[in-house]
Amino acid sequence: MKLEIIKRLEQIELDDQVTIFFACESGSRAWGFPSADSDYDVRFIYAHRANWYLAIDVEEKRDVIERSINEEPFSQVQKPEVPHCLTRDFFT
Repeated sequence: MKLEIIKRLEQIELDDQVTIFFACESGSRAWGFPSADSDYDVRFIYAHRANWYLAIDVEEKRDVIERSINEEPFSQVQKPEVPHCLTRDFFT
């Protein structure tokens, strides 16, 4: 599961043209009480490219990245080995 999460974060970096510096698990799994149908919540600290911040319409841009991942096999993995925190060195 760790590799799948890293793969998804790397794809977000490409799709949204951001650099992710830190990612951590949140939600029920992070607290140690997931249910059978718990999803995977990952929060991360990221930065856009410089031109994103230098644009004149920056107030109109959304500064939150959200993805819902419900496809196989990601949502059907049993007993995942999910890291609680990932730092930039996991992506290089």
